[in-house]
Amino acid sequence: MKVNLREKLIGGFAVVVLLLVAVAAVSLIRLNEAINRTDDMYARNVQGIQQVLLSNRFFISFARDLRTAVITQDAAARTKAVDQARSELEEGTKAFVAYGAVLTSDAESRRSRNSNSGSTRPRPLASRRSTSLPGRAGWA
Repeated sequence: MKVNLREKLIGGFAVVVLLLVAVAAVSLIRLNEAINRTDDMYARNVQGIQQVLLSNRFFISFARDLRTAVITQDAAARTKAVDQARSELEEGTKAFVAYGAVLTSDAESRRSRNSNSGSTRPRPLASRRSTSLPGRAGWA
């Protein structure tokens, strides 16, 4: 069976195009996974850290205003400092609750991802092991 040059070139080109399509499909899948990991990292780490820093700022302001209320001699200034301390405590508590919401939404999104993957069982212990520390193999 003789295959002429034209058929060889078309066959070779078809193989190259199929390989190109396969590489493009794998690349798109991996890019989508990277986007999802980046979104998760932002939602968990960045937003959580921002809420913790915000609540920390309000709690520090609360402590400063409370100290001012204890030290001050003037009743009007004391009342103003106590009111300011209460307001800072409320704002800090709101920020801390928002941080808890970030953690809760993270846990719920992980649960929904696990349920969407068809398996609700936890990963086996062997896949959760950390062997990076000598002498502590098997402990995460």
